[in-house]
Amino acid sequence: MTYVIVRTRYFYGPTEARDVLADRHGKPLTFGSRKAAKSHIEELDSETYYLSHNEAGRPAYRAYALDRLPRYLADSIAYAI
Repeated sequence: MTYVIVRTRYFYGPTEARDVLADRHGKPLTFGSRKAAKSHIEELDSETYYLSHNEAGRPAYRAYALDRLPRYLADSIAYAI
């Protein structure tokens, strides 16, 4: 099974934005197991994070099985998989 990481960013307002974590070319990062995805999340959480304009704090990350992604997120990456 293939897994991806969904990032939830929080902004003042309040509002939030969700997207699938991608590489620098816009291709979604995929992982062969939930354990590998969670390991990558731990790496992300241990790195320094610089807030964007109006961002309220560090984003939250969650591993999803590709076939269990919410529809709007699955549609947003369908072109790249």
